[in-house]
Amino acid sequence: MDKVWIDKARYDNAEKMYYEWLCNIDDITIDASSSLEILSRIAILEAENKEIRNLVSGFAQSYHDILQRLSFIENYLNVSSNRQNNDVNFGALKSKMKYPEK
Repeated sequence: MDKVWIDKARYDNAEKMYYEWLCNIDDITIDASSSLEILSRIAILEAENKEIRNLVSGFAQSYHDILQRLSFIENYLNVSSNRQNNDVNFGALKSKMKYPEK
C-alpha cells in the first residue's frame, strides 16, 4: 500500500457528515433504525390505504345499486299512478326488480 491514511478520523467524519446531509429531511437527521421504522410505517399505511380504497369502491357500487333500485321504483310508481290505480302491489314490484349478484 502506497497510500497510508494518516488522518483517517477526519475522512471518516467527513463521510459521516456527507451521509447525514443526504438523509436530512426538514432538518431531521434519519439514522438507520429510524429509516427502518419509517419504511415499516409506510408499508402499514399503504396496506391501510389499499383496504380503504376497496371499502370505498364497495360503498360506491352499493350506492350505484341503490340508485338503480330507487329509479326503478320511481318509474314503476309513475306508471302505476298513470293507470289511475293508486294501490301499489309491492309483491309484483319486488318480483320485477333485478338485484345485483354478489
